[in-house]
Amino acid sequence: SEIWEIWYDSGSEEIDALMARGASSAQAGNLRAAESIYSEVIEQKPDFSEGWNRRATIRYYRNDYEGSLADIEETLRLEPRHFGAIWGLGMILGWQQDYERAILAFERLLEIKPNAGDARPRIELLKQEMAKEAV
Repeated sequence: SEIWEIWYDSGSEEIDALMARGASSAQAGNLRAAESIYSEVIEQKPDFSEGWNRRATIRYYRNDYEGSLADIEETLRLEPRHFGAIWGLGMILGWQQDYERAILAFERLLEIKPNAGDARPRIELLKQEMAKEAV
């Protein structure tokens, strides 16, 4: 939770207010508004990794996996140890049936966050899916 607090701190009251509005919109189920707000955050503060991560998450929920992957890439460029973004990367790659890269993402997640409880079961599931395809 301390790491998340660091990532959430933009250093700008205006950006923090936009982030709060984006979160409220997302919680209310208005994903389109949340995506728009997070896009505004990115425009105003493109070096703030959590703006990219939040928009990636919204795009993920909206099934815009390509958009989410692009935002995840930017998140990880800015914060290579962002375990939330790495988890999202693994999930999307798994759904795209890119099992090898998905496994690598979850293995990377475990290197950064060894207590990521769902990573090991996901790796096993992905290996099972790869084995099915090999047959």
